[in-house]
Amino acid sequence: MKPVLFEHNVLDFSGHGLGTLADATSCKVSCEENGAYDLTMTYPIVGAHAKDLAERRIILAKPSPEENSQPFRIYKILRPMDGNLKVYAHHLSYDLNDCILKPISGSSLDSVISQLFMNTVGDCNFTFAYDYPPKRSTDPDTGDVTEDNGTSGDFELEKPMTLRAAMLANSSNNIASTYKGVWIFDGLKCTLKRKNVVDRGAVIKYGVNLIDLSQERSLEEVYTHVYPYWRGGKKNKYYDLEPIAATSFKKIYPLDLSSSYQKAPSDASMRQSAEEFIEKNELGQIPVNITASMVQLEKTLEYKNAKGIKKIARGDTVRVEYLRLGVGTSARITKTEYDVLSELYASIGIGTVKQSLPKA
Repeated sequence: MKPVLFEHNVLDFSGHGLGTLADATSCKVSCEENGAYDLTMTYPIVGAHAKDLAERRIILAKPSPEENSQPFRIYKILRPMDGNLKVYAHHLSYDLNDCILKPISGSSLDSVISQLFMNTVGDCNFTFAYDYPPKRSTDPDTGDVTEDNGTSGDFELEKPMTLRAAMLANSSNNIASTYKGVWIFDGLKCTLKRKNVVDRGAVIKYGVNLIDLSQERSLEEVYTHVYPYWRGGKKNKYYDLEPIAATSFKKIYPLDLSSSYQKAPSDASMRQSAEEFIEKNELGQIPVNITASMVQLEKTLEYKNAKGIKKIARGDTVRVEYLRLGVGTSARITKTEYDVLSELYASIGIGTVKQSLPKA
């Protein structure tokens, strides 16, 4: 489907809007789980709708083969001398940055979701929901079957922030992290879905369907030691421990335990809290991000009607194998870049995989 241009204030994206952008020479949509969701387009300045492309207007385009076409609001247009406009647009869900969420608190996801709309300052045209099917577990001793949909848990927003930040900001204090979910944006519908493991058995392998692969390892955000401290009490006393090592070289994270204990904690309690923090946050682990380009075999003439071809989607777990780089791992697809015009993935982001640094 070719991208379609709409006026800035449209909420219904059926029809042809201001016109189909059939002259576009490139159009790609990049989407990361609970992260950036963007469209980039190259459009000739002599194209039929070049004069209609303007900031704040909306481009409708598909983000992947499996998803509905999505609206993207233009926020920047470059007009270089080569005669081609460079158009940049964010998914319409970025309009949630224009709304402020008042302080809220709840002891369940249902309670939190129900408070989003009624506690929003600003014009909000979005709806909010969640989809957490119950998980069944059987007690090995009694045989009793229990169901838990994973929606319990406390969430508290102590001060106002933008609605989008409260939903999925890159920090631990957001709704997605608290309830281990992934926000799915479909037009004006915002649905939080449980972050399940979906493994269809897909393999991306050199010599079969792997075109290109890059592996990125970075120590920039890797902390290796924790320095636990506590300050409080009537006399504002200060207690600390020597940094606790997670690995050999030293980059220290200051761990404030002041709100964790009402009274001055013992050394043993502080050490235990620091060690729990190290384990939970995987300190000393190097994040390894893999970006791959591949042949979608189901789109080729040779394999078009072949049985057993595994399609993939963002959120799936896939196996990636390229032994020359030492890559042989299974990980979640967290990011996709989709070529709207060719209807193929331009690349997929695998990860993040963690690799341990040597112990001290």
